[in-house]
Amino acid sequence: MAPNDLKMVLLQKLFSDPRVLKQIPELMRMERFLKNYLRRLHHKKLLATTDRGYEFIIGGRNISDEYHIGLDEITDKSRGLLEGRNYPFVDSEVSGSVTSTAQGKEFSESYSRLWNAYSDLYETPGRFNINSKEYLTQQKNLQEKSKVFEERIEDLKKRVEDGTLKSDDVLDIRYSENLYHSAYSKKEIMHDWKRVIEEMTPEKGQIDMVMAYLYLYPEMLNSLEIAIKKGVDINLYTNSMTTTDLSIVNLASYQKISEWKKKLQGSGKIKFFELGLEKGSGSLHAKIFKAGNIVGVGSANLDPRTFLIDTNNVMFFDFSSNPEMAEEIFERYIGGAYPWEELTEQKAQFILQKAKEDPKNEHILELMNFKFFEDQI
Repeated sequence: MAPNDLKMVLLQKLFSDPRVLKQIPELMRMERFLKNYLRRLHHKKLLATTDRGYEFIIGGRNISDEYHIGLDEITDKSRGLLEGRNYPFVDSEVSGSVTSTAQGKEFSESYSRLWNAYSDLYETPGRFNINSKEYLTQQKNLQEKSKVFEERIEDLKKRVEDGTLKSDDVLDIRYSENLYHSAYSKKEIMHDWKRVIEEMTPEKGQIDMVMAYLYLYPEMLNSLEIAIKKGVDINLYTNSMTTTDLSIVNLASYQKISEWKKKLQGSGKIKFFELGLEKGSGSLHAKIFKAGNIVGVGSANLDPRTFLIDTNNVMFFDFSSNPEMAEEIFERYIGGAYPWEELTEQKAQFILQKAKEDPKNEHILELMNFKFFEDQI
């Protein structure tokens, strides 16, 4: 188990213990420790040097089967692709090549910055003794799984060859990332998103954001308010309680939605939508942003963790020379393929009330009253 995975498991167990509520004031005094404790490496990035230059893949996918299952494979129970898993993840990514030597070098060096930021926080665990029982067990498991992986790699190769969307009509590209040790004033993704949102006008179109986790905080609320007062319409899409793998974020959002809508008023309108799938049938993991002809794809969700704690990256594409391409990309997510349901204030309050009636949520809901905990969502 990776260090960050272990810490999140411990954290969840910690927050499910009612006794910890009495210790919250003491924990809040340990802010520096907790911020290190809660940090996660959240980048999803692949870079390879090939004959075409620096080829990259950036998006929301992790290297795990449930992030790469095709929609046509979900219903094929005979292959056992979801065995031991809750559901497949609906995801997004972008691939391409950087032919400029200078740009490719900068892109490559970002790996070093990310590696150094991560290694400063944690000690590298000792190696297994190659004759130990643990090592031999790991080797056996890897050999067995490699046969399965080889079969699935062939499926993935076919999908890559078929492609999805290809275009040479991108006017401009910007790569943006957050690192652990970046000061708040240098969190690039936050500033890029805010700039794009605040520069939007009704003439340029509307803002659509598809995010696995959605929890608005003051910095982003202020930018959305600026756009709405200009008359820009905004649509935010995220998981429902039946499709998320982290329902605590939804519960927190339901508590805030009335407050957000009260603040976000103007000649423009804001709407919230949730993925209307049954439990176990699919989960949204994509992180994709569209403001007019600007499209952003990466690992960043619309929540405080993305901007303040975790590492993340996003690539922004300007499709002003080919607006139809931007529309086509987003239509795959907000069109007829997925059953989106509008999340109204009344629906949020109804779900929240039902959640309060479940004893399992008692301590989680109580913890949400602490400012410290809100910052970690």
